[in-house]
Amino acid sequence: MEEERATLEKKYHFWESEVELVRKKTLAPDGKKFRYFDDKGIFNFVFMAWMSKWVKATAKDYFDPYRIHPLPLADQILKWQPIFSKHVSDGIASLEAFEYMGKDGRKKAPKPVKYILCRAIFLHKLLGLLSDKKFKLITLLSLAFSIIAIELFKEICMDHINYYVQRLSFIMDSAVRLTVFQHGLCYRRGNFTNLHSREDYCKSIIHGCSREEVCADNPLLCPVRRYKNSDVTPKIYALTLNDPFYISLFVECISGFIEFLTAFIYGIILMSSQFNVKALTILIMSLSLVVCMFIVEILNGFLLKYYFGVRDYRITKTFEVISNLPLIQKMSLDDTGHNTITETRDDELLLVIIRFFLSLLSKVIFTAITCLDVIILVTDFVSQVKDATNVESIDPSGLLASIFVIMKILGPLYMVPIHLRLMLFGINAFKRVEAFLRTCSPNFYLQDNKFTGNATLPEIGPGKDKSIPKGLMVMFKQASFAWVNSRKDLLDNTGTTCLRDLDFVLNTGDLAIITGAQGSGKSNFIKAILGDMTLVEGSMAALPLSTNMPIFYASQDVWLQKGTIRANITFGHRFDEDIYKTVIKTVELEHDISTWEGGDMRKISEHGYSLSGGQRVRV
Repeated sequence: MEEERATLEKKYHFWESEVELVRKKTLAPDGKKFRYFDDKGIFNFVFMAWMSKWVKATAKDYFDPYRIHPLPLADQILKWQPIFSKHVSDGIASLEAFEYMGKDGRKKAPKPVKYILCRAIFLHKLLGLLSDKKFKLITLLSLAFSIIAIELFKEICMDHINYYVQRLSFIMDSAVRLTVFQHGLCYRRGNFTNLHSREDYCKSIIHGCSREEVCADNPLLCPVRRYKNSDVTPKIYALTLNDPFYISLFVECISGFIEFLTAFIYGIILMSSQFNVKALTILIMSLSLVVCMFIVEILNGFLLKYYFGVRDYRITKTFEVISNLPLIQKMSLDDTGHNTITETRDDELLLVIIRFFLSLLSKVIFTAITCLDVIILVTDFVSQVKDATNVESIDPSGLLASIFVIMKILGPLYMVPIHLRLMLFGINAFKRVEAFLRTCSPNFYLQDNKFTGNATLPEIGPGKDKSIPKGLMVMFKQASFAWVNSRKDLLDNTGTTCLRDLDFVLNTGDLAIITGAQGSGKSNFIKAILGDMTLVEGSMAALPLSTNMPIFYASQDVWLQKGTIRANITFGHRFDEDIYKTVIKTVELEHDISTWEGGDMRKISEHGYSLSGGQRVRV
């Protein structure tokens, strides 16, 4: 890990303000280095006085980037996201290799990656001195200041802990967001450029599936036989915007649990050993109710899993309705679209109401803990007064100190349900992101990724080197292609075969025209050449795909903006009549424009549904 960081720091540029670069090389008149106003003195750091100064400064005036305090390298997402993304892709690659080996091979193969109350003593001593007639003022003040100092020390420590936890949380949030989006994109052919240098990767130009001409034993390591992920799912909105935030909250709740457990355990020991209080009764009663609170919050978190599922379903349905809104309006299905969104939203709100009542029940349990603990303390003190034979043996300071300790325990306890809820948020979000990433490809190893590293994959024998005739561009030999959109479908051979036993040769300079009836597979044939379909039988070669040669492809699925024909053709550029006439003549739009009322000033809706498919492509 340290070597990776050092390499990144040397090889790539991380942002640093111009002021900071000059400050490092410049000395003050006294010969010392210039310093920022917010790092002068230890007290400015301890008490975080620099925060208030920066808030006031930024509130009064706009800050240009060169005036901003330099961002520490440890806080820059450009450093941590590639490292995190690389480990995610390595995990996906090892999972693919593990799943390919089958049940017998998995037994030998390595498995893929899984997944402060000391002041209470002083308070007791202080209350004892106050009840003593012979107390000294100096002793009283020293103990009082000791309590204040310990309280201040504790708060300062917690502020610094929370400060660094927040920094870690921001880094986690940003890294997970970018990595989820990066791995959610759809790639298949030739995306693992750095793996081409490995012996086990398919290096053949002619790719085959038969036993005699197989290019690689593992189809996942062949760019032609590998699967391609489906289109980006609408769930990507929630997985990118919400779940990374919940995962980062998991780190923030850890400090709250530590503070509560420390206060609770030490407080119980303190009351039983120092204040002569029956702590066992308080312990049993408090723990029982705390367990009930935990059960309620766990149930709340369990419902959260279904809430996320209902929300994803609502997002998916909303996306389908909104994306097809023009078609819905044309077919007069407005009510159906509205009812679909409303019903999914009602299901989501029902779970919100249930979770609200569970949260209310948790607050009631917390209130019960507070009242019962105080009642037990007072009852115990009253029983001590009744049973005492000597009034001087009664220690009222112990009761007050015990109540103080209970209040200090209840402070962190109040935050326990919130922290537990955040932890469950993080666990649910982590499982959702984990399940999503397991269906993705290791997209860290894209061709244009400058942070690309190496992946650990099982050793598999390389395919035999083969050559193709000179001038050959595309060749199909008894080739069959299928749409395979998941790793499971590829390994189980459950993809739907759409093209069978194709024989086709295209040489340099040739012109090929593909004709056929509607639905005969013309578009699928083009998709197979482009590498969008998976080779399941026979062999093929596509020189542009093997040599990263650019392929120019005009799809029949086009997007037109709402407006005039001329506005769509110029698309925001300055209108030049000569260039405009040349373009419409080249794409053979002159005749179409002459037949339209209004000519090229004809208005169309978004996507241009009033035009034919060929007219939309030419526009």
